[in-house]
Amino acid sequence: MIKIINILIFILISQSAFAAEKVILAGFDDVAPFSYVKNGQPTGIYFDIVNQALQQMPDFAPQYEMVPFKRGLRLLERGHIDGFFGAYYRPHQRPWMAGYSVPLLEEVLIVVCNPRNVVTRNLADYPNGYTGLTFANNSGYKAAGNAFFELVDQGKIKLEEATDTLQNLQKVASGRADCYVNEKLTIQNKLPLLSEKQRAMVEEIQEIHHEHGYLAFSNASIKNWKNFGKFLSEFNEAVTRMRENGTIDDIVNKYIQ
Repeated sequence: MIKIINILIFILISQSAFAAEKVILAGFDDVAPFSYVKNGQPTGIYFDIVNQALQQMPDFAPQYEMVPFKRGLRLLERGHIDGFFGAYYRPHQRPWMAGYSVPLLEEVLIVVCNPRNVVTRNLADYPNGYTGLTFANNSGYKAAGNAFFELVDQGKIKLEEATDTLQNLQKVASGRADCYVNEKLTIQNKLPLLSEKQRAMVEEIQEIHHEHGYLAFSNASIKNWKNFGKFLSEFNEAVTRMRENGTIDDIVNKYIQ
C-alpha cells in the first residue's frame, strides 16, 4: 500500500514539474484582418501566427485576451498580461517595453483622405503637406509617425480619435475628418462596410512607410518571469520556421482572398 502511495505521489510531482506554463497574451479586439474577435473567438493574421507558433512550444500554454489597443498597452505596462501581439517598435514612446520578438509581419501604412477636403492640396510631402487638416485616428495608435505627432503637439494637425477603423473611415467619408492613417489591408477590409457613396469619399493618397508588428513585452511582465528567455528563444525560432516554410504567407492569403 505504501509503495502504491509513493508511486502516486511521484506521478503527481512529475506531472506538476512538467505542466505547461500559462502565458497570457493579448491582441487587438477589432483590427481586422490582423487581430479581432469573430463569433466570440480570437482570430486574425497576428493571432494565427502567434497561436501556431505556440503550438510548437509544448512547455507553454497560451491564454488569449482580445482588448482595445489602448487598454492592451496599459495591461502590458502594468504586467497584467505577459505579452501583446501586433505592437510596433516604439522604444522612445514606450520606454517601458522591455523586449520584442522577431518581426511577425510587415505592414504597409497608407493615408486616405476625403478628396473634397484636400482637392487644392499638394500632399506629396508627408506629414508637412497635411498641416491644417483634421486626422481621424484609432485611440492610442501611433503609426502615423513621430514627425506627424510633433505637428499634432504643435497644434498644426488636429486629431479626432475613435475606437476602431470603421468609425474613423466613416468620419473621413462624412467630411468630419479630412484624412486617416492605417494599414492598407485593415482599411481595405472595412471599406465594403461603407455605402457606395461613402466609399467614393475615401481615397488612397500615398504610402507612408512599411512597419513591422511584433510580440512585445514590458519590464513589469518579465520581471518575475523565470522562463522568459526560453519562451522568447523558442517563439522566435518557431516564427522564423513559419516564415521560411511559407506558413505565414498561407495565413495572410487566407484573410485577403
